[in-house]
Amino acid sequence: MRYEQRWTTDPATGETRSLTAQSSTALIEEVENDIDALLAKAGILDRPRGRIWLLKPPAGFASLDAFLQHVGHQADAAGIDGELTEAYVAVTARCLTESP
Repeated sequence: MRYEQRWTTDPATGETRSLTAQSSTALIEEVENDIDALLAKAGILDRPRGRIWLLKPPAGFASLDAFLQHVGHQADAAGIDGELTEAYVAVTARCLTESP
């Protein structure tokens, strides 16, 4: 089960409210398709859908957190925002193929 969170701000008071709701099947499928397309552009194919699929660290890294931190440093050094963008996926793919 996936959930999405939305925020709204009342223009009169500036008060922000959040709403958490179960994601629709159509929205989940759209997100999954977008992620697949982004990863395919970086040469990463056949990921399991709907789950975390990088479960163990690549060779040369003591933990998954250490690898993700390395990816973050590489992205920062290249001036790439740490969001799921084509450029960030490409940095991640490069880090995977260049891991010691």
